[in-house]
Order: sequence, then structure tokens, then C-alpha cells
Amino acid sequence: MSELRSFLAQTFAEAGGFLPLEKFVGLALYHEEFGYYGHNVATVGGNTADFATSVTLDTGLSRAVADWIRTEQIHWRELCGSGASFTLIEVGAGSGALAEQVLKHWSWWQRRKLDYRIVETSAPLREAQQKRLRRYGVRHAGSVREALERATGIPLVFSNELVDAFPPIVLQRGEGQWFEVGVDWTEAGGLREVFRPFQPDAGDPSFSLLDKPLERQWRESQRIELQPSFYQWWREWAAGRAEPLSLLTIDYGRRAGDWVAAVPLGGTLRGYYQHERKTGGEIYQRFGKQDLTVDVNFTDLENWGRTLGFSDSVLQTQGEFLADSGQSESPMAGEGAGEEFLVLRQRYNAV
Repeated sequence: MSELRSFLAQTFAEAGGFLPLEKFVGLALYHEEFGYYGHNVATVGGNTADFATSVTLDTGLSRAVADWIRTEQIHWRELCGSGASFTLIEVGAGSGALAEQVLKHWSWWQRRKLDYRIVETSAPLREAQQKRLRRYGVRHAGSVREALERATGIPLVFSNELVDAFPPIVLQRGEGQWFEVGVDWTEAGGLREVFRPFQPDAGDPSFSLLDKPLERQWRESQRIELQPSFYQWWREWAAGRAEPLSLLTIDYGRRAGDWVAAVPLGGTLRGYYQHERKTGGEIYQRFGKQDLTVDVNFTDLENWGRTLGFSDSVLQTQGEFLADSGQSESPMAGEGAGEEFLVLRQRYNAV
């Protein structure tokens, strides 16, 4: 029996007949030895990658992010004084393409004064980023909390296609209630989906997709995804701050009110392997060898941000965000990516 097969057999045995998809996806993506990001990811973008991000396809997004950085610098200097300094913190930097492109929007002399830090948990991607960005003086941190503790100025925290990679709880509608989807595996029967009534944990945040007005609209067998794992991660480093901070979140998804009409019956959880989209039973194949992702519910992000003390929330499409910075001709601003990606700007301790 291979090491991976032994690991999976032990994992399922310990789960006792129900391994939540949240746990399955988390292991498939982040296990240090067998996970996709933990060990097996090669690169992001290009012919040899499993998927591409918008920043690997065009420079328009990096120009808009650089414009956001300058806007936030002006905002905080007006409030905190002209001498305010800043630390740029990119979370989940993929191939390092966004960092490289953003830094190129400053002159060599200006870059010397920039404190740019990347938070990256994937060892293969961190190695690729360090190689790509060696000459720019970019520093790495193992967590957002660590990056914030070492920040030399007001933190400007941003991410592109980060939230979609947080393991989701997957629910399926049936008989007027929600059931959590899990998996089980036996040597004789192989892998099968299993279900149990859904009960949120005491520490879970509110979920807009479970609100009563939406609940009446869901179809039988409809699947949806919830991401308390992202809220818990966000709360760990953001709750109780006393200093100002700006946050920019870019990802594919939609508002809660658009979910019923736009989301397929099988939900949004899917895989990407060699640029091919994998759905249904294919998400259970190639454990640790393919990316797994879900659409992001931005209504939850807005609500959770307010719970954590963020204000000045602005949500717009990526097309609108790019147009605001003069990048309306970018292919990332047009039909498709320009509408499917949303951009959320938030500030903490806004004066």
C-alpha cells in the first residue's frame, strides 16, 4: 500500500464514517506531505500549471492595485500626518507575479523605501516567490499576525484569489432542511458521499445564504458552500486591533442575493487540473494533485468585516475597480472576468 493510500485509509478510519468535505478539502490542499499547496503545486499560470490567475494574464490588475495603494497612503496621511509610513502585505502571492508587477509601478528609488511583505503558507510557492522577487527586497512571513507584528508602518493588506481556497462546509438541501456533505471510504466499497443534519458550531459566524428570505427559494438537492474557516482565520489576526489598517480582497464570487439564480444545483466546489475544470465525483480524484476552489460569498465578507470592526466598505466588480484606475481597456475589465470577480475595499479603525 502506498504512503498516500495508507494516509487516506487512516484518515477515514479515524473519521468514523463521516469525514466532512471541509476536512477533506483542507487535507487535499494543505497537508504538508500530500496536499496540493502543501507539497505538489508547481506554479501558477503558464502551460505547466493547473490554473491561471487574472494577474498572470494581464498587467491591468496590478496597475489598479498600485493605484489603490497610493489612494490609501493619501487617505491615512491626511488623517495620521504626512509622515505616516506603510507596510504592504500581500497574502497568498501565488507565483509572485502580482508582487513583481506592483513593484514595477514604483521607480527604483521609491522601491527602496517600500516595506513589502508576503504571507505564504505553501513551501513550493514561497520558494518560487523568493526566486522571482530576490532583487526587490521582498520579505516573507508565515502568518498575517507575524507580518503585522513586524510591520514598519500602517498595514495595507491585499489578496487576489485567496478566499476561494479556504476549505468550505458543503451543504445539500433536502426535505426542507440542510444536510452537511461528507465522505467515507472502505477497502471494499471505495469512496462514497455521506450526509448528516447540519448544526453550526457555537463559534461559527452568521451565514447570509441561510437567511430566511433565501431559504424559501432553494431547490431540492441544491448544494451551497459556507466558509467559516475564512472567518476564523480573519478573526485570528484582525479582532481587537488598536491600529489602522486597509484591506483589499479580490476574488470570484457574488453577493448572497445573486446566489439562487446564478449557482448550479451542484454548488460551486470544483477542481482544476492542467487547466481543465473538474466537478462532481472528479473533485475526489487525484488527491493532492489538483486545485480545489469555491465561489466567494461577498455578502458574508462584508458582514464579517463589520463584526470584526472594519468600516468604509466598498464592494464593486473588478471591471469597475479597473475602470476607476484608468484600466477599462484591460481584458480583465470586460465581460467575463470583469463581472465574475468582485473587489472589496475595507478599512479598520477608520477615523
